[in-house]
Amino acid sequence: MSDQKQPNTFDKALVKRQIGRAKKLEPHLLRCRVGGDRHRWTRVRPDWEPSNKALPLAYQCDVCLTVKRMDVDPTYGVIIGRPSYDYPDGYRVQGADEVAMSPQAVRAVTASRSVADMSDIIGT
Repeated sequence: MSDQKQPNTFDKALVKRQIGRAKKLEPHLLRCRVGGDRHRWTRVRPDWEPSNKALPLAYQCDVCLTVKRMDVDPTYGVIIGRPSYDYPDGYRVQGADEVAMSPQAVRAVTASRSVADMSDIIGT
């Protein structure tokens, strides 16, 4: 038996709505979310100049093409401010719930899809 707490009735309804949203995403976009494989980042050339003395640092996901940008302190390597993200079309999911898509919803949909739908997985 798992140590994870089973969702209560309210949580089950919430997760069901989130699963409905998750089913609408393309498999490669779903893989990068929490509950899936997450992003597979590769460093790319920064396309901006920081306004302070920070160094620009940029990564792009090899799977969904999301770009993550951050300014880094050149002395200590601390990220200055919050990283910014540019998501591809179709990645963001709108919803009235406080969590538009939970890890549980991502896992449920990912597990239910056939391997044929996920041809970019190694070993298929």
